[in-house]
Amino acid sequence: MCRVALVSLLLALPVPTAAQPTTTITGVVVDGVTEAPLADVRVESTRQVMVTDSAGRFSIQLDARETTLRFETSGYLDTVVPVEGTVLEVRLFSSAFAETVEVVSDATIQDRPSSTPVTPEQVFRAPGSIDNVFRTLDTLPGVVSTDDFGSRLAVRGGTPDQNLTIMDGVEVHNPYRLFGIASAFNPDTVENFQLTAGGFGAAYGDRLSSLLIVDNRPGRPEFQGSTAASVTDTNVVLEGRTPVGRDGTWLLSARRTYYDLVAGPLTGQNFPSFADLQLRAGWEFGAGHQLTLTGLGST
Repeated sequence: MCRVALVSLLLALPVPTAAQPTTTITGVVVDGVTEAPLADVRVESTRQVMVTDSAGRFSIQLDARETTLRFETSGYLDTVVPVEGTVLEVRLFSSAFAETVEVVSDATIQDRPSSTPVTPEQVFRAPGSIDNVFRTLDTLPGVVSTDDFGSRLAVRGGTPDQNLTIMDGVEVHNPYRLFGIASAFNPDTVENFQLTAGGFGAAYGDRLSSLLIVDNRPGRPEFQGSTAASVTDTNVVLEGRTPVGRDGTWLLSARRTYYDLVAGPLTGQNFPSFADLQLRAGWEFGAGHQLTLTGLGST
């Protein structure tokens, strides 16, 4: 009985165990670029968690089996540092250097309030325009005609010689016909008019008032023609596919005043007149490549 009690007492006694060895690690945490000390950085091991002081210093207990420390703070990348020795200098780098910001948006469309497109339909429908684009432009803000019947325009207080006119990329020095009553452009063959009242680039020379860009439309592949008459002239338009080249088209227009032919014999007087001929031929040579020939003659 005494022997059993002695065994029970020995089993109840605590068994001493070997203490786990630890190492004290000290160091400082600084900014990886400026080398300024970083305060309130979280330093973590399996045994202990602490934060750096105002000078960026820390001291932490590390088990012998541990080989790394983890450092975390707002605005910096989380960093795991291998422990080599008992004194560390840890550099943290801002997370902004590692972030990739991708911005997706539509292309910026720059408004040009001084630039106004005019379609051939607007020229035909404008009251009193007589199929003359300059008399249609006369209705735009800042644009006035220098006389009641002519086509010469004063834009934003300038003079008519400060207006530049370009047709199919070539400057037209005299875009008027019949002393300014008619224009050199046939609305039946024009694709678009674009008037820019100031603010155009230096590539267009030293004109100060306005820039008028005229783009003629290409001819249609099917052979066809049309004729029309206005108060000032008659107009014939022919178009079709060029005999040379598979993707080529041509466009021919001819105009002539007719009242000199009618009123002249009746009154026995000579009346002013004009006639002009315009030809455009174009060929496509693949994406982004084309050849265009434009001719303009007038008597």
